[in-house]
Amino acid sequence: MFLKTLRILGATGLLFGGAILLSLYGQTVTKAASSTALISEVNIGSPGATNKDYVRLYNLSAEPFNLKGSRLIKRTKTGTTDTNIKSWTADAFIPANGYYTWANNDYATELQADISTSQTLAADNCLALRLGSADSGEIIDALGWGECTQLVETLPICNPTDGQSIKRTDNQDTDNNSLDFTAGCISTSTDPEPVTTTTPSNNIFTGGNETVEIEEKSILPAKIIISEIRPNPTGEDLNNEYIELYNSGEKDFILTDHRLVVDNQTPFYFSATSTIKAKEYLLLTRELTNLKLNNNGGKLALYGLKKTALISLNYSKAPEGQVFSAINTNPKNKSDWVWNLAPTPGKENLIILPNQAPLIVLDCPDKTQTANFLWLDGSDSYDPENLPIIFKWQLDNETICERASCELPVTPGKHSLSLIISDGALSDEKNCQFTKTVPSTTKANPKNSSAISGQATTKKTITKTPAKPVTKSTTKTTASIVKKSTTNNNLTLSGTVLNLPGEAGTQYFFIWPDNGNTAWQIYRYNKVFPKLTVGDHIQASGITSIVNKENRLKLQTDNAITITAHNQKIKPEENIIGDISEGDQGHYITITGQLAGKQGNVLYIDDGSGELAVYNGKVAADNVSYKIGSTLSATGVLRQTASGWRLLSRASDLKQLSMPQDKEVASTIPEVSSSIAIAPRDKNTENRYWLLLAGLLLIVVGGWSFKYMNSPQRKLVSPKDKNEQ
Repeated sequence: MFLKTLRILGATGLLFGGAILLSLYGQTVTKAASSTALISEVNIGSPGATNKDYVRLYNLSAEPFNLKGSRLIKRTKTGTTDTNIKSWTADAFIPANGYYTWANNDYATELQADISTSQTLAADNCLALRLGSADSGEIIDALGWGECTQLVETLPICNPTDGQSIKRTDNQDTDNNSLDFTAGCISTSTDPEPVTTTTPSNNIFTGGNETVEIEEKSILPAKIIISEIRPNPTGEDLNNEYIELYNSGEKDFILTDHRLVVDNQTPFYFSATSTIKAKEYLLLTRELTNLKLNNNGGKLALYGLKKTALISLNYSKAPEGQVFSAINTNPKNKSDWVWNLAPTPGKENLIILPNQAPLIVLDCPDKTQTANFLWLDGSDSYDPENLPIIFKWQLDNETICERASCELPVTPGKHSLSLIISDGALSDEKNCQFTKTVPSTTKANPKNSSAISGQATTKKTITKTPAKPVTKSTTKTTASIVKKSTTNNNLTLSGTVLNLPGEAGTQYFFIWPDNGNTAWQIYRYNKVFPKLTVGDHIQASGITSIVNKENRLKLQTDNAITITAHNQKIKPEENIIGDISEGDQGHYITITGQLAGKQGNVLYIDDGSGELAVYNGKVAADNVSYKIGSTLSATGVLRQTASGWRLLSRASDLKQLSMPQDKEVASTIPEVSSSIAIAPRDKNTENRYWLLLAGLLLIVVGGWSFKYMNSPQRKLVSPKDKNEQ
């Protein structure tokens, strides 16, 4: 009885202990979608080595593919039922982006195959990976060679020559075996080899009645492109519309069984003799194809034997007389086609771009204004062809200035402001609205956190704690804002990089000038900057301006910045939030206080004298591990925005000095250093530790029980217990 109890106890301990450990640390493999498994390579042996047969499968997915429930089957060229090569009734995985190999038993050891059976392969066979029952299960992938057409995708590949395996090219899958595989009888080039037929035809097109809707997702082949279309010619459309194809490959591309589709019109099919020779164009006129290109925009596509378009093109409303042309021989994105003034039917494209309207670059004034004058700066606006620009500023529909930058007197009330720029032919316009208010005679309380940060006074009240003592810099002076009379001047500025392009805005970054006491924006409208690192010392040349009270240097060329040194340090001013004033605009400061709130990319820090919004354009504060009540320090450029003061701080310049204390713990430990963070207990982790300990104990008890059963101590067991065994 004792040994029987030990057996039960041992088995139970091992079973439940193993189950606990598996539940805690076991990995669950997700089965990939069926379309991710491909037949990658097949070998059918050769004379003298007839049993060197193997099939290599490949998994396109980033997750392991489970073969359980699948079967590898074959058919002969006359066969109508499946012959099982291997069926999987238990888990067997093709690794993520990896291979799994079946081989004949005689070749399995040498090949180090994953699985083997006695089946063989031969010429004129078909092969398929099927999910489910033989003959009727879903085909995952199929391959036919020689004269086998039972299980083939579109057209079979030829029988391989001796010593050659059938290999898939770059794991591509166009559902055409003749294009996806090589076997020693066709070119090993990655260019798709066209399939020819002997059907004679005197026309390059034959009509059809099928209507096909173009699929949005298209696959661009290696060498054939839609190089140019003319939807809206000057004069009559019928005799002047055309579609032009180009073959940039080294081989002729035969268009047998291909069809051309425009919108949902009846497609036209290329005949067996239709060919685009290597490096040549094929011009397809509307008169020839009867395909109409819509002047208001449309879609066109070239299809092969499958449902997905080989190449396709969407175009917008067509300007009269212009053609939509590819700017290179390998277009992939929408930007690789342009409307062009120079039609070149059947010839190499000549790109002459039409005039484009100038573009306004302007930040509208703040919605509410208290100053009696506004400084307007539209000098960042530009013309794509670098044509001279004419400026016109209008206030309440009256022209007030015709220069790039102007000083505008404003009266109380609501106003509309417009900037219109023109290159003499085309124009651009931007409209802004703002309200001029009468300044209040009551002096604002600088300790009011709402006045400082621009936050609503109804914001949830957070208990203030005394701020860490801060020594304010005595070297602080009035911000060196460029005077309006000195804007639009050429300037070469040297300074140290404080942040990187994209952290505050994609078109600019800040530097601290060598001779100054306020940060400068370095601005480039096309976002082209050298590779920079915070702390780089640079020299930049451009034109001065002021935007939202900040100094800006507008670069005129892409190479206007020179990096002169690295790893330079700028010491920030230590600041008290409640003392921030107009003269602090653009200063590089450090603040210290408690985290009072988080919203999006903004952290609200309160130092006891006021609250300041700390902004980082790269890191969402809600996803940062900072907890409300933590003591933080933040360093960055101080900016005045429409919603109040903000500190532009990089993620690396945000430092957590202490974590909030748990109230119960704090009450029992009266004095704890502010640099120590007391974290609450993690109940889930604690439970996992107890389960782990229980599992280990059960395994130890189970192992000891089995060991005891085989030890000499069994001799001490009573006869009664032996009989019960």
